[in-house]
Amino acid sequence: MEVLEFFQDIRNPFLTFLFRLLSYAASEIIVIVAVCVLVWCVDKKLGYRLIFGFYISAILVWSIKIICRVPRPWVRSKNIKPVKSALSDATGYSFPSGHTQSASSFYGTFAYVARKNITKILLILLIIGVAFSRMYLGVHTPLDVSMGFLISIVATYAFNDLLDRGIIYKARQEALLFLLLFVSLCLTAFGVICVQTNYIDTENAYDFFKMIGISYGLSIGWYLESTKLDFKTDNKSIKEKAIILIVGLVIMLLIKSGIKHIFGETLLIDVIRYFIVILFATYIYPLIFENIHNKYLKNNTDMIKS
Repeated sequence: MEVLEFFQDIRNPFLTFLFRLLSYAASEIIVIVAVCVLVWCVDKKLGYRLIFGFYISAILVWSIKIICRVPRPWVRSKNIKPVKSALSDATGYSFPSGHTQSASSFYGTFAYVARKNITKILLILLIIGVAFSRMYLGVHTPLDVSMGFLISIVATYAFNDLLDRGIIYKARQEALLFLLLFVSLCLTAFGVICVQTNYIDTENAYDFFKMIGISYGLSIGWYLESTKLDFKTDNKSIKEKAIILIVGLVIMLLIKSGIKHIFGETLLIDVIRYFIVILFATYIYPLIFENIHNKYLKNNTDMIKS
């Protein structure tokens, strides 16, 4: 707690703004937008590399959060006064740090595939900056961020290494789907048991149950897209890609906020909400736009022939 008290003593408006900005770099919205840009418009393979690296590290970190149930720093010590504007995204338990996990897997994947050393260094510095931001803001301890960093970096590197060695590509897609659904069911059983036995309270379970929805959506969406659709990004014009991105993000936002507004926020609703959002992003929306794109090309070809 001494480290957090030190950061608390040196707080000023400029540093608070800077560290809030760094913390925002690991927020849910940044990850969602970046993944959609990659999968829909730039490089689908890199997008899925990013998604699954994030997914694996998130499962590990959020499961440990539930098992350990470590309260936030200001709950454990009355001397800790977190920055009020940081409390809205400081949900769930404290150990390990979710934002550090997000930054480590997200920017860690970009660092892994980056060719220039300067790019790798800058991305690593950004990860470290996010970790320090969580301590400066008073929402995580050094142990929280160091374990979030360590778990995510190891998981992300291991996944990318297996991917580059071709081990994952050699597996049948049906077998991978079965594995992903099995993991999803295990997460569901674990979450339900923890809540029903009052091992964790509902308030601290929301983030974990969102992960369950993401797990089901990613499992089914990835499988359907890769086996039934195989969406291409290199055959779309810049104009088409801009339309894909803007329209898709607006619809996703409407789905994500609309379901919550209409049905409220419960653990089950959050599972359904994130399942639909991820399934839409990975399969439904690419399917719709691919059909529109192919129909447009066919109409143009018919006009030229006539």
